[in-house]
Amino acid sequence: MVAQGGVYACSIITARILGQQVFGQFAMVQSTVASMVNFTSLGLGTISTRCVSQLKSSDPERLGRTLGLSSWTTLITGVISAAGLMIFAPYVARGMFHAEHLAGDLRVVSLYLLFLTMNVHQSGAMLGFEAFRQMARLNLMQGVTAVVCTLLLVTWFGLRGAVLAVTVTAALVWLYYQKALRSECASQGVRVDYSNAWAERDVLSHMVLPASLSGGVGWICVLSGNVLLARLPDGFSQMALYTAANTMRLLIVFLPQLTTRVVGPILCNLQATNDTKNYRKAFWMNLKINTAVATVGAIALAVAAPLLLSLFGKGFSSGGTIAGLLLASSVVEVAAWCVAQAWYSHGKFWWAFGSNVAWGGCLLLLMVVTVPKHGAVGLAFSYLVAWVLILAIVSVMAVILFRRNGVEIEGPTDNAVL
Repeated sequence: MVAQGGVYACSIITARILGQQVFGQFAMVQSTVASMVNFTSLGLGTISTRCVSQLKSSDPERLGRTLGLSSWTTLITGVISAAGLMIFAPYVARGMFHAEHLAGDLRVVSLYLLFLTMNVHQSGAMLGFEAFRQMARLNLMQGVTAVVCTLLLVTWFGLRGAVLAVTVTAALVWLYYQKALRSECASQGVRVDYSNAWAERDVLSHMVLPASLSGGVGWICVLSGNVLLARLPDGFSQMALYTAANTMRLLIVFLPQLTTRVVGPILCNLQATNDTKNYRKAFWMNLKINTAVATVGAIALAVAAPLLLSLFGKGFSSGGTIAGLLLASSVVEVAAWCVAQAWYSHGKFWWAFGSNVAWGGCLLLLMVVTVPKHGAVGLAFSYLVAWVLILAIVSVMAVILFRRNGVEIEGPTDNAVL
């Protein structure tokens, strides 16, 4: 809660200091780069969670090699992607966003991309170890660090300070997780093996390719939406409204996202031991509770939206419609996440890629049609429709998967229908 509250507070601080137009420029840069992480990290967050949860007891030596491979891979892809962004920053700023002055900020934020990429596998591994108490401390430190850096650097340096703040925070968070993961490995009797890491290269071919392609689809969609908004006459103001409203969506998905990440390694363990009874119970509990929490939270925030948006400063109150659409999509998004855990726990990464392609294709088509005419409202509407489509797809595919693997869809205490 502190970590997510820190994100919300940082957005308010940045918006009130920079103003709507400049805050929109910062949001354009930050969201574009952050969305790249799903591609540059090659999906190693989810893969590390799955591997750690399955190997920490049965084969710690292999787990050490797998963690070494993940560490090397994220370092290499992080450096390559950061260098690429640094080199091509002028083209991105001028050719995509029609804002040549953002080139310097894109170069600074390329380091943000590097540290985010390298930290993905560390946070995924901590989840696999089920080190939830340690992660709570790390999130607390992250939230406090983000607020302090934002308040100081944005006040001193304006827009450049905002990109410096997210970069410095990402670097410190990587250090926090590096120390915590080393400590957790030592306590679990796992030695991270870098020299023999290549022996686990099958992980790359079996899991990384579909996971990274899935992340690439998401990055393309976010980038396309940002480019379409940036090219509108009031594009950066529209981006500011969308980002402010999106902070409320992030508040909704925070708790379900956290509990789903906790349930993920548990489902992997239950699937590996063929405990279908408890697998079914954990799956349904995760789906029911998170969907209910998201629904109640979305209704509450929709009522409070005018007040919450006004905290960002003058002109942000007009984002009520955007907030309503994003809050509605957050409920569907949470349900889709929960159902998709069936795929990840069974290692069906190519199924996930196929569903992401369907989601991305629908989203891109809708954005091209709606964003030029309706701006941020069209973008929010596009996400809502795309999430409804993907929920239907993952639900049907989960039923097929369960029947193939002998998992009962309903039991004596399960009244829900997928």
